[in-house]
Amino acid sequence: MRKVIFLLLFFLSCATAQAQVSTRSAGKIVGGATLPASCQPSTSTISADVFVKTGNSAGLYYCSAPNVWTAAGSAERRVSTQFDKTSSATLSDVTGLSVNVAAGRTYRFEAYLYTTSNVAGGVKFAIAGTATATNIIYQATNVSANTLVGTTARATALATAVGDVTAVTAAYCIITGTITVATAGTLTVQFAQNAGNAAASSVLVGSTFSVVDVP
Repeated sequence: MRKVIFLLLFFLSCATAQAQVSTRSAGKIVGGATLPASCQPSTSTISADVFVKTGNSAGLYYCSAPNVWTAAGSAERRVSTQFDKTSSATLSDVTGLSVNVAAGRTYRFEAYLYTTSNVAGGVKFAIAGTATATNIIYQATNVSANTLVGTTARATALATAVGDVTAVTAAYCIITGTITVATAGTLTVQFAQNAGNAAASSVLVGSTFSVVDVP
């Protein structure tokens, strides 16, 4: 909460300074539990619209592109409903683990993923989304029964599978990385079975995804 208040005060002070040298319309600072469907960015370095979101995915957001809200500073996401995959080795977005990122910015991200699976299905992961990358690197560390497991440890392109392993039942995966964003959009954790199996492979409630804007 202190971080949100600090960032809000920062945006307010910037907006005040901008108003002293510009005659354009002032931006709006509003709040609520749901991000508005539309917003307009500023033509300067100060965003025209700032939104203080409460409830799920709470924090300070700014309008980084037309109708695109981006978390300011950092964003935390979590799995609130178990995410299951059955009979599918196709990666798909994990519900709840998605963050908007802005063009030209560099972000550090971390995912902590608790899973269960059948030994014939297993797990695999990726970092993907609608954003594009000038540069990205991420690495997975998979642990099962206190032993490092998994085939692909590192990726240098979006939507590349890492931490892929089949013969596990309770793998814990940590993904860390950085991205420099080319085109604004979402950054998202993806998940699938490593081998399609009728028994579900799951990302459990309590798994998290953190994204931090870095210099």
